[in-house]
Amino acid sequence: MTVKYEYYTILVVDIEGFGRRRNPVQSWLRERLRRILEAAFETSGVDHRAGPPPVDRGDGVFWLLPGTVPKEDVTGPFVDQLRQQLRAHARTSSAEGALRLRLSLHGGEVGADDQGWVGADLNTACRIVDHQPLRDALAASEGAELVVAVSDEWHRKVISHDHPGIDATEYRPVRFDAKEIENETVWIRVPGHPAPVLAPESAPDNAPGAHGGSGAAHDGRRAAAATPPTPFIQHNSGIGQLYGDIHDGGIGQVQGTVHQTFGAPAAPDGAGNAELRHELDELRALLKDALARRDIDAGTYQDASRELDTAEEYADAEDEESRGVLVRALVKLGALVTGIGVIAEPVRNLINTLRGE
Repeated sequence: MTVKYEYYTILVVDIEGFGRRRNPVQSWLRERLRRILEAAFETSGVDHRAGPPPVDRGDGVFWLLPGTVPKEDVTGPFVDQLRQQLRAHARTSSAEGALRLRLSLHGGEVGADDQGWVGADLNTACRIVDHQPLRDALAASEGAELVVAVSDEWHRKVISHDHPGIDATEYRPVRFDAKEIENETVWIRVPGHPAPVLAPESAPDNAPGAHGGSGAAHDGRRAAAATPPTPFIQHNSGIGQLYGDIHDGGIGQVQGTVHQTFGAPAAPDGAGNAELRHELDELRALLKDALARRDIDAGTYQDASRELDTAEEYADAEDEESRGVLVRALVKLGALVTGIGVIAEPVRNLINTLRGE
């Protein structure tokens, strides 16, 4: 038969330490995994029924989602909700029933023949979830529920664009070699934990990526991830043209007129910020009420409180970058309280206000 290929978002999940469990526990974990994934799809608003049914992999599963499903929804809200579902499982599970996951996200052409699904991109997604640095990052992150790895293409098209609720600084690049794949890059994140510290041999080389990007562009992305940004010098004004590259202590040439002032900036009038802080205080009070009513558990409350702390930290900021951090914190907060209308609705309204919608 002639195989017809279509573009899909490819999601592959594996259970850590599955083979060490007794047979009845393995069967129970497989059932729990399916329920947890479906709940995460439902609560994050990702339409997992729009594509074919999931495919069992023994110690995991892969899911094909149509290209119409927004990748940023899979990367952000779905992963956030998956972590919350795993946290809920951990609170009632024994050590033998522990469920920690490796998740890979990729996209590409997949077809179906008489034996099932086939395609090089599907192979790549399955290779990623089995990649040793992914296993190492999860093993080294005590208390983590899952580790996420995305392909270089996914990182370029989704992560690097700073969508709300997606923080590119949480991902670390590692070299990816697996059977027919050589000297590519995948990006690893451990949700809710510091960016993973990876072995030096895991660092990608300076070779161009295998997804069609130029070597210079690929090298630039790696440099951006590996090198912290130099401090931003505020309060500049004027028009000029810069020749060369200026870093801390560096020298460059500027043609034109540029003015710079030093010292603390004048305090803003603060009216808008005071209103924002008032709304954040209201959200914190609603969170406490929800905890008292047991609408949320203590773990969710702590996670939501941390996002509120971040929002409050940046509430007085006026620059675009800080406002982005503020909005991302609120988006993560909204994902944590999905389904609790008394909190979720004011969070959505506040996000829309900050975005000017």
